[in-house]
Amino acid sequence: MDELAELEQAFLSPAKLAAITGCVSEDDLKNVKDLEMKVDSRVTSLSSLGRIMPGLESLKLPHSYIPTIRDLGTGYNVLTHLSLPHCHLRDISGIESLSSLAEVYFPYNNIEELSSLGMLDNLKVLDLEGNAIEDFEEIEQLGLCAALRQLMLRGNPVYEQFVQEEGEDEWRRRIKEVVKPVTVLDGWTVDSGGKSGSLATTSERNKSPGVCQWKAYNSPGSSNVERKHFCHGRYEQRADARNGTSHGGKSSSVSSYSSGQQSPFHAELTDLTSAN
Repeated sequence: MDELAELEQAFLSPAKLAAITGCVSEDDLKNVKDLEMKVDSRVTSLSSLGRIMPGLESLKLPHSYIPTIRDLGTGYNVLTHLSLPHCHLRDISGIESLSSLAEVYFPYNNIEELSSLGMLDNLKVLDLEGNAIEDFEEIEQLGLCAALRQLMLRGNPVYEQFVQEEGEDEWRRRIKEVVKPVTVLDGWTVDSGGKSGSLATTSERNKSPGVCQWKAYNSPGSSNVERKHFCHGRYEQRADARNGTSHGGKSSSVSSYSSGQQSPFHAELTDLTSAN
């Protein structure tokens, strides 16, 4: 493969994304709402994803390699849900440009600094479990998030040290003191004084219709694991201006749906963390 072909393969082109999602045409990518896949940003560039799929509301990239949020590129004007668990993520500067974000799930990464999150006015749910936050002053930055209701911080060095020295009750009291809107902390409800109540959950609730489930296949006689998953997505119907009909995309056929109805598409995806 020549250098130009390798370079082209490294980008998620409209044609490649249409094949991945099962959209009938590249133009339908503008209407895709939910996307989940696994990507190695060293191999596959995501820089054009937001421009190709500007209607994305939910983006989930579990177990990918995305060390900096800037690897996602730009153009996500309506993105409200971003999930990057186990992604080697360490630098989240630039996330403030994703101003529509309401739910952010970054557990088990290498994040230390949180100042960029303080600029997300619509942020309601934030999961930072198992990261590398050491300084309590970083948590104080979250006090600027006026809409923040659910927060997960356990598993960080600052949490471990604080709880060891001061205890869980004092931890909750201090967090509530600096991040006043929070009502669920580390899986527990907290009152205005930081006292814990009933056990709650900060896991992703009300999942969209497009949750992808991973399946692993061991190749016979090989130590390599080929990972594939079925992508269940949804996109809004567009009426064809020429004949007044609406259409929905599937992996191998075209089906008709009433205007405005959510139509699922199902596409078997190959893991994008290695070059094909």
